[in-house]
Amino acid sequence: MVRFGYKKIEYKSRNYDFLALNTQNEVLSDTAVRKAISKIIDKNNVIASCLGAGYVASNFSLDMGNWLYTKDLNVGSNAEEAGQILMNSGWEYKNNKWRKNVDGKNIELAFTISVNGNQAQRIAVAENIKNQLTNFGMQVSVRQLNNETYQTSLENKNFDVMLTGIECGFSPSLATFFKNGNIANYSNPQVTEMMNIISNTSDENVLYDNYNKLYDIYLEEVPYIGLYRNTDVIIYNQSLAGNIKPNAFNIYGNIEKWYRQ
Repeated sequence: MVRFGYKKIEYKSRNYDFLALNTQNEVLSDTAVRKAISKIIDKNNVIASCLGAGYVASNFSLDMGNWLYTKDLNVGSNAEEAGQILMNSGWEYKNNKWRKNVDGKNIELAFTISVNGNQAQRIAVAENIKNQLTNFGMQVSVRQLNNETYQTSLENKNFDVMLTGIECGFSPSLATFFKNGNIANYSNPQVTEMMNIISNTSDENVLYDNYNKLYDIYLEEVPYIGLYRNTDVIIYNQSLAGNIKPNAFNIYGNIEKWYRQ
């Protein structure tokens, strides 16, 4: 965009919102359910309906320009694929609801999304996501929590799904998501081992290999679903040209390839 001799570039910033899925919950312990949820949610619909300008779909805490984010973790909305995943895992769609028989007990695919009731935007997002999932046949409700209950629920893992967010640090750390006692109650011995390796090395090759293995597990087991993050803008003179790629870590990214026309 050119205005009065200037251009602007929008780039992903640090505030990142996501869904934490309690992997110890009776229904959400099923990996197929978590994967299906991730394939139903249309993030662009969430942004357009609830947030508007200044936000962009986001898939992972490091996708704001970190060099270790090396894979595209985007999961596109695909209701047909979501349904097939559930059926392959033994779920049955009947009377507009998903059900599964587990050890002689009929379980319905139902859960609650918790959200801080003092944050109007997140409430709107939670309602939008609830509607998307409900239209698919999942039984979803939204629970608005006061500040104190919200914090306590996070600490005690007293929720089914929590809509929450963090301000991503400049130094990459996935401890919030994968350390012992993480938000989603997620446990995986291989991930624990990789997190130990990551926290005790500065070798770029070792980091690169372990982060890529972690991404594969993350996509397969879906303990979290990235939603969106806010954006920042840089404005520059239109005489400046080249491969201009600002990010949250360095607004002068690729500066060696800039030049004046």
